[in-house]
Amino acid sequence: MEDQLIQLREESHASKQVHQERTERLTNQLKLSRQHYRDLERRRQLEVEGYQTDLDDLRKKLKDVEKKFLQMTLGCAKDSDCRAKSLDKFDLRILENVRQTSTRSKFLLNDLKNLKALMYTLEDEMRKL
Repeated sequence: MEDQLIQLREESHASKQVHQERTERLTNQLKLSRQHYRDLERRRQLEVEGYQTDLDDLRKKLKDVEKKFLQMTLGCAKDSDCRAKSLDKFDLRILENVRQTSTRSKFLLNDLKNLKALMYTLEDEMRKL
């Protein structure tokens, strides 16, 4: 009878140790999972902030490009002398200015389209987060 009591105590003690070890292991896993989740959440937040700053920068660049484009298109009106004696000279200056700035305006339009496309893709990615 005492042998059975001793054996039961040993089994009880062994099961308590196994239970305690499992509990400690699960507690450590939970701590690691929580830390991993916090790290992921912090990373996601930093990515969102990065996307927002990228979008703001792209919007600023887009506005600058639009302003430059507008200045280029209106540049001939600013430089022209409305009191020109001859319309032919005035028309020739306008055509010359248009010819000189046409290639630059094509590049600016292409850059403008690329910036808008990039801005839209970044906004879509930000919405998906």
